[in-house]
Amino acid sequence: MKFAELPSEMQRIAADCVSQLVVNGAEPTKELALSVRDVFIAMYETVVIEDAGITQAYLARSEP
Repeated sequence: MKFAELPSEMQRIAADCVSQLVVNGAEPTKELALSVRDVFIAMYETVVIEDAGITQAYLARSEP
């Protein structure tokens, strides 16, 4: 998954995180931005996978 494929709200939150870290003097900026990107993608993929699993489990349980 690419960062651009994340919902726009998640992209904004990730950008805010990077911005706050840079304002607070975090170095180096490029590596920090890449790390934040990777974390947000991983979190989103985990939520989507878990949500799909919960939906599948619910559907399997509700079938006669």
